[in-house]
Amino acid sequence: MFVSSASLASAGLAMITTPVAETAPARRLAVLGVIGDLAATEVMRRRMDPVAAEPLHDGRSGALLRLSEALAVAGGIGTLLGGRRRGIAAACGLALVAASALTRFGIFEAGIRSAKDPRYTIEPQKRRLAARRAAGVTDDSITTGG
Repeated sequence: MFVSSASLASAGLAMITTPVAETAPARRLAVLGVIGDLAATEVMRRRMDPVAAEPLHDGRSGALLRLSEALAVAGGIGTLLGGRRRGIAAACGLALVAASALTRFGIFEAGIRSAKDPRYTIEPQKRRLAARRAAGVTDDSITTGG
């Protein structure tokens, strides 16, 4: 997720600062970065425990991440449709840089929120432990003891 987010930032900055005639590689990176960012975000959300993922969906962190996704999609679509025009390229580049920053701030905010409430750590751990015990794993350092 952070790799694709970094590609959004670097491609966006190149689209802002580079003459349009020279931004073809940055435009390709931007589109691939948007696709990668959306895919990585979806995979992360699906793989996370629902309780642990709550801070990513709710509150300020959820709002930041939704805005990030919207800016990434808008920047990617704009890049595809009009990225060869200076004003559009700069606007799309700005949207992509902002999307990258908002992703990082959103994840940071979600981390702070989850650190303040032990429920986001303890409940998923208890579920994983119960699943290991139900699968018959009882002789390792994770499942030994009471």
